[in-house]
Amino acid sequence: MKSTTCSRSLTRRASVALLSPDRSTTSRRPWQAPARRAERSALPAVGTRWAASKFGRDTILLDMKQFKRVGRFDKESGRLEAEAGIEWPEVIDYLHDAQAGHAKAWAIREKQTGVDRVSLGGSLASNIHGRGLRFPPFVSDIESFVLMDANGKLHTCSRRENGELFALAIGGYGLFGVVVHVTLRLVPRTKVQRVVEVIPVKDLLPWFDKRLEQGFLFGDCQYSTDLDSTPEAHLGVFSCYKPVDPATPIPDRQKQLSAKDWKELYALARSDKKKAFERYAKYYLGTSGQVYWSDTHQLAGNFEGYREAVDAKGGTEMITEVYVKRDALLSLLSKARKDFLEHNVDMTYGTIRFIEKDTESFLAWA
Repeated sequence: MKSTTCSRSLTRRASVALLSPDRSTTSRRPWQAPARRAERSALPAVGTRWAASKFGRDTILLDMKQFKRVGRFDKESGRLEAEAGIEWPEVIDYLHDAQAGHAKAWAIREKQTGVDRVSLGGSLASNIHGRGLRFPPFVSDIESFVLMDANGKLHTCSRRENGELFALAIGGYGLFGVVVHVTLRLVPRTKVQRVVEVIPVKDLLPWFDKRLEQGFLFGDCQYSTDLDSTPEAHLGVFSCYKPVDPATPIPDRQKQLSAKDWKELYALARSDKKKAFERYAKYYLGTSGQVYWSDTHQLAGNFEGYREAVDAKGGTEMITEVYVKRDALLSLLSKARKDFLEHNVDMTYGTIRFIEKDTESFLAWA
């Protein structure tokens, strides 16, 4: 379960040295110089730009954004090698361009929802997840990667080579080295159809089982943040995606929320949560039946602009994710509801997603 709340506390500033390895250097390994500087200074160096790494004190943070080239693309096996600084939109664009005109094509299986500008290295380091109904975390999409340790030495890591480091670094938040290259396992690109229902959240698990039986691949439940209704009547938008015939047309103009729409919804989430959910549910019901590509439907698009609606003087936001077994979901929701009411929590949005168990990474969260 994921929820975003508004917080008025300020984070203490941290002293972090941000270094950008020089792509123009004649060295074949330009990222090693910052690592050796960290070694000489007895400072830890981390490569991920995700989560809490930026709050470390007396650390060196490597900015890998300029390392975004694609290496080998094996169209037979569906394996794509790219530098760790590449972000999801560029990965998707490359695959589209490299396979233009092909009747069958490869695509990413899943990515984070709600944000696009995240690197492959950062995604690996935090072992991300998407809205897949029956997918494990990102570790299952990784064939191998190249990791640079604190001495600047490169290690190829896979399930067969340096397997222990493979399990540690995926979800290790950069603590075990800097990710330099990643080789992804791709899946066949398909078309999916969105099917939307507005349901009582207490009935979500039977609906989930039903969608699995029907072969749906993706889905989640965006529950109302209005806590004035009774728990029994608390509603959520259960939006799922099922595979359809590849020949199914995708119209040029389909309903989608504009950046302006997202800003208005965000403002309503602060001022009138009931109305915000009603408007959101009405929109999503109106999109039921629309067809998308399995990769691009996961892009956040205009949603990323919603932050512009935040009042700079009103504080900031905090996102929280809680993982429970399915049979504990309703109990968790009941306790969270009680706690939020007691402490007057100003919740922006909440999502329930389903994730399969991670049996590969050492720091498994699923």
